[in-house]
Amino acid sequence: MTNNVRRTVFVLFILLLTLSVAAVQAQDRVQVTILGTIKPEIAEPFTEAVAAYNAAQTQYEVVVIPRDGDPVQMMTSLSASGNMPTINNMGQEFGLFKDTLCDVTDTTFSQHAFPGTQSDVTIDGKVYGMPITIEAFGLLYNQAVLDEAVGGTFDPATITTRSALAELLAAVDALDSTQAAIHLSGLDWSLGAHFTNVLFTDQSADAAERVAFIDALKDGSSDLANNEVFNGWADTLDLLMQYNQNAPSPLAPTYDDGVLALGLGDVGSGSWATGHCRTCSK
Repeated sequence: MTNNVRRTVFVLFILLLTLSVAAVQAQDRVQVTILGTIKPEIAEPFTEAVAAYNAAQTQYEVVVIPRDGDPVQMMTSLSASGNMPTINNMGQEFGLFKDTLCDVTDTTFSQHAFPGTQSDVTIDGKVYGMPITIEAFGLLYNQAVLDEAVGGTFDPATITTRSALAELLAAVDALDSTQAAIHLSGLDWSLGAHFTNVLFTDQSADAAERVAFIDALKDGSSDLANNEVFNGWADTLDLLMQYNQNAPSPLAPTYDDGVLALGLGDVGSGSWATGHCRTCSK
């Protein structure tokens, strides 16, 4: 279950069709290549879905190119060699590859996108991508542990302020059954991308104003000392660090350490990940 202590942020991972359509005839089927999946947690069901699609029809054959290492480096290399996959999963990389992409404005699948979700991949009225993933940022929690901490059934709706979160973390930390209140991931994509993303997103509901804030950070003109969102964000980070299971060495834990700690009840909250937590929960 997820306790979103801050406003849920949606991340758009784009499905892009490239101009260098790697479609070849193979046994009367058109081969369509795709550069893996952006999430290793769904690698198995993704592979199963591709196999099911290939078995369900005879017109196309989807071939998965494994993602190995940094996806931007892979796409750059493949594009330079003329072997860019037909379909790519992209986010912020769109700007780097926009000149190689197909206009999908009038395609059937593009019509299914919700209004506004394609604005970041629209140039001069032409759409170049399709959203395929929505991602929420927040804290996962172990229901049994938090029930014990509050002496009843924990209700995430009660955590509406940082002080309420602090009281909850203190209660979890005091339990004999736990090692700490929270596992705070130090991995770059979690702390450096997901958590930091909230700082940028909460600056404004307007995308242009969010970009302006980032530009101000770059040129040194932003007044962070008097930025209410930044101060709130930094205070929340300080709180999470205070109760972090790995406070003495915050960058040491691995991905699996966090999953096990949360799933097995060694901590009350963590930042990742539902699929793996289900396999190791009590």
